[in-house]
Amino acid sequence: MAIVSSILGKIKGKLGNVSCFETRDGKTVMRALPPKRKVGTLEQQRREEEFGTLSRCALLLPHVIKKGFPKGGGTAVGKRGFIQANMGKGAVVVEAVNPEREFVRREGEPKYFRGRIDYTRIQVAGGVVTPPSVSIELPGQGATEQWVKFVNQGSVREGFDCFREDRVYGIAFCPSKRGVQVVEIGVRGETAETENAFSTRHWQGDIYFYAFATSADGKRASASVYLGLLVK
Repeated sequence: MAIVSSILGKIKGKLGNVSCFETRDGKTVMRALPPKRKVGTLEQQRREEEFGTLSRCALLLPHVIKKGFPKGGGTAVGKRGFIQANMGKGAVVVEAVNPEREFVRREGEPKYFRGRIDYTRIQVAGGVVTPPSVSIELPGQGATEQWVKFVNQGSVREGFDCFREDRVYGIAFCPSKRGVQVVEIGVRGETAETENAFSTRHWQGDIYFYAFATSADGKRASASVYLGLLVK
């Protein structure tokens, strides 16, 4: 970016690949425009769709990602960590919008790919901490109350990045209604059960369940474990 004085007076608009505008104090500012982006190859467009799908999913899980990809864990933080943990791992299914349409690498062509999340494979947390041993108990068919129980199997065995005081979390995620709930179940070294209710009013869709652990100080996390699905 450059600030210039012009003998031609005020200059506004574009001159080639340079944009000109005037600041509040009357100075003319010239800024080079970014080069026009080339249309990607088939593989580039597929990866862009996978990246975009994960980015949109990350917007639904801000509180989970904050805990699951914390600072200080030696891995990428937050949204960047979430995308790295899932990119190229099968968490996104990328399909051709119209399989019968031939791919043409040309500007203005309709979108060739669309992506969808496989919620049974997605990682909502990541890191070097040992994953916890957690299970869930789902309500039976026709149950009027949608109670789900998280059960943490206490472990006294310790090792590298596996300690009794590690915190254990359960996650409930309803993508269709953007419902997310983070449940602190307890610590790794103690057997614990936590029940949570999901009303049909606010959770009107399939609910996916996950669990992960963090160090006691919350600075490191484990990979998440997929626990199951409540179909509603």
